[in-house]
Amino acid sequence: MSSGKRRVPERLAPAHEAIEAAARAALKAAGGDARKVDREALVKRFASPGGPSRATVYRALAAVLGPYRKSPRGPMGKRAARPPHGRPHGRMVEMEAPEGAAAPPPEPEPEPAGPLLQLGYQGTPISVRGEFMNLTDMWRAAGSPANQRPDDWKKDGANRLFLEHIATLANAPVEGIWRGDRGRGGATWAHWQVGLAYAKWLSP
Repeated sequence: MSSGKRRVPERLAPAHEAIEAAARAALKAAGGDARKVDREALVKRFASPGGPSRATVYRALAAVLGPYRKSPRGPMGKRAARPPHGRPHGRMVEMEAPEGAAAPPPEPEPEPAGPLLQLGYQGTPISVRGEFMNLTDMWRAAGSPANQRPDDWKKDGANRLFLEHIATLANAPVEGIWRGDRGRGGATWAHWQVGLAYAKWLSP
């Protein structure tokens, strides 16, 4: 009878052990409170091209820390301030940089880990890396329809719910299974289950 524990590919077993060991150390340093562990720092530490993907690292962390939950704390590690009478603000606003200071460029997301494979559709290559598929390649293979880009799919309410459902199954945030590179030549990568749903949306 299966123990119910997720099987880890042999090539990723050493990385999983290292991730879980780091998670246990961070949990101990946080006094046993998993909410105080900075998962994103651990993901940046272990996720890399040729190694475990971000989603894989989140799953390994979840084995020690439990399912991912969004932190109630703000971007500076402090709880969002509350106005008088105990009423919370409608939304948090990021602090603006001092006048005259240049805003730092957004940190680019690394490409998904794993060997690069290529599928073909109507003569257009579609890249697959690890658990991720290149949605931009799929969009080009479908003829680059103007209103069916990956971001258009993501904006649809039902598709957004599906995306969040897959993230929950992967014990990862949405950003862990959907990555978009901005700028010319950028591409959108997503978990293969999301990729199949996007392909069906492109060609119903």
